[in-house]
Amino acid sequence: MLELTEIGNHYFKLIEEEITVSEFEEWVYKLDPVTSGLTNDEHLTLLSINYSSKSVKYEVRDALKRFINYRKYTTITLLKSLTTILNKKGGLDKPYELSNNEFGQLLYVSKQLDQKFTLTFNTSFVTLLQCYPKDMDSSERLIIYNSKLPSSKKLVSSLCKWICSEEVRLIVSKELTGTTWWDYGKEVDERDTEIKITIRTDKRWYDLRIDELKVLSIIEK
Repeated sequence: MLELTEIGNHYFKLIEEEITVSEFEEWVYKLDPVTSGLTNDEHLTLLSINYSSKSVKYEVRDALKRFINYRKYTTITLLKSLTTILNKKGGLDKPYELSNNEFGQLLYVSKQLDQKFTLTFNTSFVTLLQCYPKDMDSSERLIIYNSKLPSSKKLVSSLCKWICSEEVRLIVSKELTGTTWWDYGKEVDERDTEIKITIRTDKRWYDLRIDELKVLSIIEK
């Protein structure tokens, strides 16, 4: 089971504004450096931070960098979002097409969930769903997609299983050092045998790469 350390958990709560700076500071003063795993230097650094400073979150990040695991945190939050879909009646609607060309997108979107949630396939339809004529009407093509693509429950269940077994490449931008949003794509190792899936919630987006054969395995023959 994926779990954050107590320190890592409090750091991300601070960053996500689930707790205030004052609450984080109060927690710091109660920390036992021995049981928490902090070194004396790390503990002293935390205690010496000016928690009224505008740069407090950056200072906390630098002090706790040994405990901060962006990949684990991102995976945990993604699984929570997907579990919400599985447990909510209705889940995601059947996909619809965002583009009429063969390199368009398929979008699963939720109208039932309180949070905004979309799941987009960014892939060549020719590769994913066999070679349909380019001149086929988009509405006809969409009928074929809906007959072949998995239900949202099957799709989300499969994603959860693949993520837990580490069969999905989750691209975490925080781990791409020095990367800014405009050159982010250049840093990612794109592979021809993978399908890109983007998941967006009300708070963040997730960028996944899944082996094409895995996605094809849950598509109706």
